[in-house]
Amino acid sequence: QAGRKDEAKQTFDLLLARMDSPAALQEVLQLAPQLGLGQDLTQRLGFLLDWHIVGPFPWKMSEGFSVEGIDAATPALDAALSLAGKSAPWREVHSADALGIVNLASEFGMVDQSRAYAFTTIDSPQATDAELRLGSDDGIAAWLNGEKVFENNVDRPLAPDQDQAPIKLKQGKNALLLEITQGAGGWMFCARLTTPDGKPLQ
Repeated sequence: QAGRKDEAKQTFDLLLARMDSPAALQEVLQLAPQLGLGQDLTQRLGFLLDWHIVGPFPWKMSEGFSVEGIDAATPALDAALSLAGKSAPWREVHSADALGIVNLASEFGMVDQSRAYAFTTIDSPQATDAELRLGSDDGIAAWLNGEKVFENNVDRPLAPDQDQAPIKLKQGKNALLLEITQGAGGWMFCARLTTPDGKPLQ
């Protein structure tokens, strides 16, 4: 407000390195437009923006989560996926949302009692402990390098950082597969990586 925008950005960078809670995340996102920060900030906050998605497939809440029929570590992204009597191709999506949200209802239409999968790779310069932070409408499960690291079979609206799971990234490429379930209404997800104490992962 005083017109010292460069100084404000420098201060913002110092605060960003200390951000460690969902409430702080909301404050950061409210300040960002005033500083002219957009997708660069989204990436600095660790949101994952580029995905391959596939769906929708029939699902009931009582079924929970499953990767039966999918290689969670190396899915065949160039081939159609057949599950529960339905076949669908993988497609690429890029989120331009400030929270990295992928709107599955926009991608697949308004459907009920369904599930979809999202896959991405994370290239880590070194092996490190990290935290996977998820938001979803409705439930969500995650597999890292083929191993399940989280699941929450729930009916809810999305909020960023609703769920947190401790993970270990290996040096090089890491495979992340998500399953996102849909009861009715909205259907979306977002994911980001942080340090174990919730700060942005460099």
